[in-house]
Amino acid sequence: MDPLFIMLAFFGTFVISISFVYSKLVLAQIKNPIHMLFLQIAINYILLLIIYLPSLSVFGSELNVNLSINNIFIIFCSAMAIFTGLIAFFIGLHEGNVSAGGVIVSSRVIVSLFLAWMFLNERFPFNSYLFILVVFIGVLLVSWQQELKLKEIVLFKSSGSGWFLVAITFFAIGNAFIRLLNNQINVLTQLVFRLTFLLIATLLTYPLLNRKIGDKRHLKETLGKPKLVLQATIYVTLIMIADITTTLAIGESLTITEAITALEGLFVFIFMFLVAQNETLLNALQEPFDKKTLTVRFLGVIIATIGIISFISSL
Repeated sequence: MDPLFIMLAFFGTFVISISFVYSKLVLAQIKNPIHMLFLQIAINYILLLIIYLPSLSVFGSELNVNLSINNIFIIFCSAMAIFTGLIAFFIGLHEGNVSAGGVIVSSRVIVSLFLAWMFLNERFPFNSYLFILVVFIGVLLVSWQQELKLKEIVLFKSSGSGWFLVAITFFAIGNAFIRLLNNQINVLTQLVFRLTFLLIATLLTYPLLNRKIGDKRHLKETLGKPKLVLQATIYVTLIMIADITTTLAIGESLTITEAITALEGLFVFIFMFLVAQNETLLNALQEPFDKKTLTVRFLGVIIATIGIISFISSL
């Protein structure tokens, strides 16, 4: 993999880790995962159009190279998988906490490895699969909670873990579709089409999702608070930067990019620990901050990180 794409993957991982912690702080104020979903997709779409439309007038047809029906369908499939993943992600974030979510979401390389092996004909040394097992053990430790039995932890019933697992499955599927494009389509064009599909899906399903999963409050209550909208815009800007960089890297290699982005768990834990030094922010994060839980989770982060680095070195 070209060093430039490796740098992009690392940069995207760093940015997404910051946004992960920040998203919990914003969601703690919005208090409705479906409102958060709507804000992310709508604001992201607006910001992307602000960049894309001037680019279209300058570069013209260069942005539409290889924009076939087949490729548009691939982007649609990617968008629907990511949409499902986002719903699960925000529910998990609402019910759980970022330290567990960061490591679990970043471990989607486990799912990506299987998808790359099955559909993209990517093959890896045997010891690579052993390192994935090490990552899985680390994820279990990060999911640990004092009040839960071992069986409940193994079944991912802690800290929104079950929802985060659903999210990583669909995020990995969405990324696998992106990999099929193999950077044939300009990344801005890809994101515009993907976000168009995401916005349509959000508008069509919002009433049902808000009734079943949200708190039934009308969206105008959140939109009527400029401070919340501004905070959501900052969060989405970070997401968009990470999206562009990681999409470019995924187009070069799905598995290596996913392996690098798995370091997100370590970065999230570090950022969470720094932010949690403020008592007000600690309450918003809803993190268990007793010494025993911190020790076990930190151990899990270290084990998962070692597994990820070892996985990268085995490729």
